Amino acid sequence: MIVLLKRNLKTHFRNRASVIFSIIAVLIAFFVCAVFLEDSMINQVLRDAPQMDRESCRWLIECWIMAGLVSMTPVTASCGVFAIMISDSEKKIIKDFKSAPLKKYDYPLAMVLCAAVAGFLISLVIMALYTGYIYLIAGEGFSAVQLVKTAGIALLTSVTGCCVHGFLLTYIKTLGGFSNYSTFLGTNIGFFNAIYLPMGSLPAFLRDVVKIVPYGHAAPIMRNILMEKPLEKVFAGAGPDALSGFRKYFGVDFYLFDKTQISYAASMIYMVVFAVICFILFMMRYNAKREQY
Repeated sequence: MIVLLKRNLKTHFRNRASVIFSIIAVLIAFFVCAVFLEDSMINQVLRDAPQMDRESCRWLIECWIMAGLVSMTPVTASCGVFAIMISDSEKKIIKDFKSAPLKKYDYPLAMVLCAAVAGFLISLVIMALYTGYIYLIAGEGFSAVQLVKTAGIALLTSVTGCCVHGFLLTYIKTLGGFSNYSTFLGTNIGFFNAIYLPMGSLPAFLRDVVKIVPYGHAAPIMRNILMEKPLEKVFAGAGPDALSGFRKYFGVDFYLFDKTQISYAASMIYMVVFAVICFILFMMRYNAKREQY
């Protein structure tokens, strides 16, 4: 299995176009937020906390954007790895692995591990780049504890994402179908993670849909970690109602049916359970298809 893992990692990272396209949704989200949404969000914060200066509010919104970008990167980056599985199936290369002295679970397990590792590594790169970006424009940084916690959630998100992708992609047989899947994921992940629009601006039924998707639960956890200091500074004299209203509207806190707050521990448990279920279904589906080759 180690040999398969190395083979998949080399195949993925040698294909630079595949790596770039796997994070194109992140680059698009950054462009949309930086060009079209940032100023309007800053103005909204200033209405709730008029005593604060614009630069502090910008620091707050940049941390909000960073949390959203880092939460979506593991999902899109891990997806790109599964192009290898689809290609192996389409080109019948999978027959060679079937006849090789491998256990029947080695190939799908290696694929999931490769996707998780690739998604996590690319997430670390995005996190490092945006941390430097925030330091340059706001003069503020993050503590080592904040970065380690964020990296841990990115790893969990990557594992969850690749388990979901693995299961869903067992229903896709061609690279053309995989391309359509990737396009759908890339265009919608920004809404699942409440990046293009804050959570409070979505219709009520869409807010509930977002909470069903496991990826969406990574965003509020990361926001709570990365926005801790700017939230304290910006809302220091604004009162608890203004702070709680901001946290709910911008998706720092999740509420079930807009009433009961979902704890961060519950969100992580939900992601783990979802990942385990999808992983089991992926293994079952893959081995059922394996018998057909």
